[in-house]
Amino acid sequence: MFRLKPDLLIMAPGRSPQLVLDTKWKRLTEAKSHQGVSGGDLYQLFAYAKRYDSPDNVLLYPKVPTGSRKTYFVDDESEKRVRIEFVDVSRDIQTNKVELIKNLSNILVNSV
Repeated sequence: MFRLKPDLLIMAPGRSPQLVLDTKWKRLTEAKSHQGVSGGDLYQLFAYAKRYDSPDNVLLYPKVPTGSRKTYFVDDESEKRVRIEFVDVSRDIQTNKVELIKNLSNILVNSV
């Protein structure tokens, strides 16, 4: 069996999964289709969505100038979604903690 363990799993108060977040530390390029997001990365999040029955699933990439947020739905009958989100990792985290926290908070606030 394959190990299906996301980087971050946020549970709702009733212990049901609320958000799956998986970080990808590769720079996306617009030269590839789908902004460079690989089918494998999307399938991985689709598998997490099914395995954990999570309504909101996020692929988190380093911010690139051409990157734009995107939302996919797991299937036509479900409201489970996979979001492509970006975080700016170019700033000095020691001096700009507030901006990093704002960036991450905006991603979490957009959850279902």
